[in-house]
Amino acid sequence: MMNAHSTDADDQSGASGRPSPLPDKLLALALDVVSEGSLITDAQQRIIYANNAITAITGYSAAEMLGRSCALLQGAGSDQATIQRMRDSFTSGETFRGDILNYRKDGTPFWNALTITPLRDAAGTTTHFVSVQRDISPLIELQDRLRHQATHDPVTELPNRNALHEHLVAALARGSRAGTSVAVGAIDLDDFKSVNDTHGHPVGDAVLHEFARRVSGCIRDGDMLARVGGDEFIVVLEGISSSHPSDDLRAIMKRVDAAISAPVDMGDGVVVRNALSMGIALSPGHGTRPADLLRVADETLYGVKARKGDRSQWWELAALDG
Repeated sequence: MMNAHSTDADDQSGASGRPSPLPDKLLALALDVVSEGSLITDAQQRIIYANNAITAITGYSAAEMLGRSCALLQGAGSDQATIQRMRDSFTSGETFRGDILNYRKDGTPFWNALTITPLRDAAGTTTHFVSVQRDISPLIELQDRLRHQATHDPVTELPNRNALHEHLVAALARGSRAGTSVAVGAIDLDDFKSVNDTHGHPVGDAVLHEFARRVSGCIRDGDMLARVGGDEFIVVLEGISSSHPSDDLRAIMKRVDAAISAPVDMGDGVVVRNALSMGIALSPGHGTRPADLLRVADETLYGVKARKGDRSQWWELAALDG
């Protein structure tokens, strides 16, 4: 006779009082309604089950995935070290957790938060793998935006002072190993305050953005232009000849001069002409630390600016002893 507190679940219990195993069809239905993507593979990593969420994420139908390896989601941008960790977990029978860049059927990338867990039989042999996958692209994009904002100037999109320091430390290390010099140039736009005063800050910001675009386009790959405040910029030039630095600098400055010589047409009859002053310090002659090179470049810049009405060129390399 059934106890008054019995439930329908009691009717499904075995003699031991434990719930009976769920039928495979019910398990599949349950997996199909969860929001995370799920795949089940055999021991050889061939897909034997794909739920509705994974087909929605990837664009592949379940039929297209069955019998194939999960590697069909990998592509050119998928991190090889992460893939190797995944393979190692298959071999060791350990659970894998990690984020990886995967690709949908149409080729568009997405970031995948992935957990792969082995299933073992009574003898401890791995018979299947169950993966749970979640599209975390919006989170990764937000993190990338925050990192970019922390290291870039919002007006010009150039690296800011924080990024400059990190880059300069690495550049000096590379120069030391290669036996070449690193040039650090402190740049100031002459009379830029009058642009803001005459035309307003929106025009001034547009001029700064155009200046950054032009100069960035004529320096070499691996060099850096950073905005450190107002109309002040720093350029870092690597691979400068230690024996004939002026020759390398003249070639680069010739391109910069050509890039900035054309006026900036802001429309509505507003035309702005840029004039620059630059002081340059050189490693190792002026120092091997970022602070030393920036100080010498800045001191040289102010000497150049003081002579802007009577000078032969707009840039100057600080004097080197000997």
